[in-house]
Amino acid sequence: MSKTIEQEAPGTETAYEYLLVDAARLYKTLFNRRFQPLFGLTQAQSRTLIHLARNEGINQAGLAELLEIQPITLARAIDRLEADGWVERRTDPKDRRAFTLHLLPKAQPALDDMRELGLALREETLATLTSEERIAFTRTLEVVRNNITAITMRSEATRSEKETASNAAQRPKERIQ
Repeated sequence: MSKTIEQEAPGTETAYEYLLVDAARLYKTLFNRRFQPLFGLTQAQSRTLIHLARNEGINQAGLAELLEIQPITLARAIDRLEADGWVERRTDPKDRRAFTLHLLPKAQPALDDMRELGLALREETLATLTSEERIAFTRTLEVVRNNITAITMRSEATRSEKETASNAAQRPKERIQ
């Protein structure tokens, strides 16, 4: 008989953390196996194109923030996508030091195909769930993602406050004469 997550001891293979990370890893692997031969794109590159399609003309820093990755990581991905003819950088009219990102003509038909293939992959991976279970599963994932985001933001705020306090403590104090 299978134990529920509440009954499971931490560190066992069916613990929540393992299931969440392993399901994401397996999905990413399956995605890459299906999409890479067709488009030459990884899941991360496809995700970048999808977010760019929704935010055409965004600058690299803004897209990195949306993707929740470091700007240097995105810069390397954009270099590759640009070299392969998916995107182009244009000088930002508001800031000549910055670039805005734009899809090239070959991207839109590929995005349409990716959307269809993505829906088919989703259908295949969720095939044994009822409609109600799919809705509950999606809502649960959204709640977990939002909780993780909130925890991360609180942790970053706490770290920033500690760094500010540490920097203030290290500054030489002014002498009053």
